[in-house]
Amino acid sequence: MKLDKITAIVRKEMMLNLRFKSTFFGRAFLDPLRFLLLFIIVYSSFFSIGTNSMAGVAAKKFLPFLIIGGIAHSLYIAGLGFDVKFKIEKYWETLPGILIAPVSPIILIIGTGIAELLREIPFLFIYIVVGYCLAPIKFFDIFFISMIFLLLYIGILGLGLIKGVFEISKEGLGLILDYVFAAIGLLSCFYYHISVLPTIIKPLVLINPIYHAVSLIRAIWMNEFSLPSALPYLISIILFAIIMPIIGCAVFKAILKKFSIQGY
Repeated sequence: MKLDKITAIVRKEMMLNLRFKSTFFGRAFLDPLRFLLLFIIVYSSFFSIGTNSMAGVAAKKFLPFLIIGGIAHSLYIAGLGFDVKFKIEKYWETLPGILIAPVSPIILIIGTGIAELLREIPFLFIYIVVGYCLAPIKFFDIFFISMIFLLLYIGILGLGLIKGVFEISKEGLGLILDYVFAAIGLLSCFYYHISVLPTIIKPLVLINPIYHAVSLIRAIWMNEFSLPSALPYLISIILFAIIMPIIGCAVFKAILKKFSIQGY
């Protein structure tokens, strides 16, 4: 793995994205904000009538609860962005050159992931500061939470690469995959407690490492963290960050080898 190849991908992505600065930064800020505002209105309406808690969320903690979900959701959207990037490269007919070049999928993950993260960092910092003002925590806890967010993002990049390769090799599956990843987002409980979901789908939530990452971060932020009880979930998040990019790279190579690029 060569640093110069990663740097070249980061530079290329940043130069392309900065052609439309308002869109580039606006998506990073507005994508989670629109969901945050919607759920803030919903929760505020219930708590305004004197309810102390709603669906497992306490009135005094619902804003940090939503902000943490908003950060995780923002990383989820950013990590799944390979399909859009591959579509653009495909439209410009530059995709074959990128894939023929001696660049491994893991380098694509690292380079593209860094470029997206650079876009997200300023706004993630703002959300974390707002969350800290609402519910102050120790700086070590902020560092620990940031590492969990990073592990979560790395795992999601592996999912994004799978979504991206199907977009360029099997175009007809694009809409189906959109629904699949929307379902994964639903089962991640970014903006609501697991208790609001039907009992029949709760087992699917409990095997979702994204849900466990978000829940663990909330537990740390709200002083409900216990290492012995949280250790299995922490291990699952670490495994997600290690295994998912490996699976993503394997699927990327297999699908591209079997179907090549379709649509030219």
